[in-house]
Amino acid sequence: GVTVKLLAKWYNAPVGLGMGWINVLSSRAQNVNYLNTTKRTIAISVGFSGSDGIDTYARLVIKINGLDVSMSTTTSRGAALADYVIIEVPNGDTYLAAPTGANLFSWFELR
Repeated sequence: GVTVKLLAKWYNAPVGLGMGWINVLSSRAQNVNYLNTTKRTIAISVGFSGSDGIDTYARLVIKINGLDVSMSTTTSRGAALADYVIIEVPNGDTYLAAPTGANLFSWFELR
């Protein structure tokens, strides 16, 4: 009985409890679906940047199960851009980062 209760509490634990941020940039690519198989909701933080130039535009869309659920857009004149998108991904859902006019420079997951 006690083991079952502890296990149930662990799976129903809030995001962050017993988790840590992991740098997964080297194992992630843009526009590729990844599946959350952790048995818990995770959080992802994706950093993106545009380039120097006139009328620089950069956008990052995070899709969960094929739906656009988060988007950040930055524009600037003659300066480098940078922004982050942070979102939770439920267990069993797919997720991907789709940049436009941007490069991904960081990708961390709270697992």
